[in-house]
Amino acid sequence: MSSTTLKKLLPGEKLIPYGCTPGWVSLSRTEHGVYILRMKAEANPENRWIPAFNAAMMKAFDGVEKHLEEEAGDTPAALLSISESEKFFSNGIDPTGAYSKKLTLPRMSKIEMAEQAGLGMPAFARPLQLPIPTVAAINGHAFGAGMMYTSCHDYRFQREDRGYQCAVEVEIGVGIPEPEMAMFGHIMSKP
Repeated sequence: MSSTTLKKLLPGEKLIPYGCTPGWVSLSRTEHGVYILRMKAEANPENRWIPAFNAAMMKAFDGVEKHLEEEAGDTPAALLSISESEKFFSNGIDPTGAYSKKLTLPRMSKIEMAEQAGLGMPAFARPLQLPIPTVAAINGHAFGAGMMYTSCHDYRFQREDRGYQCAVEVEIGVGIPEPEMAMFGHIMSKP
């Protein structure tokens, strides 16, 4: 399925406006009860976990919870996370701050990057907190924070012909914090 196909709503699918952030994330629900969280990749082509993206993801999950409480009733429900980028599911955080420059955001200091991680961690874990099944449809690369986000879903499906998942922190010599290890433990057995 190409990204152009994903940009159109499915028959019977309706947007949930209070869960959408234009250009960043959209939230919709199909007539069969599947919430679709689309990482739009318009403002953020690699779906990097930067402050604006974190805020958009938190808003989408708040939207799912609100809709479940106020509008869904007793109908079955599930969440599907997808990316409209053809290459990236999510390329993780921006460890250098260089990506921020492309988005005309200020470069982040080391302290700001640490704060960013503190804000990102709760966003990665939101699928674990939902009372419904969650699925990540991984169409491309899921690196670092992108892999953390996929690991917090109940189910993960990945294309066989492209895309990788990896915890780049290991490769670049950055220690993996306890909360991240707990998230990875959600899907991986201990050695």
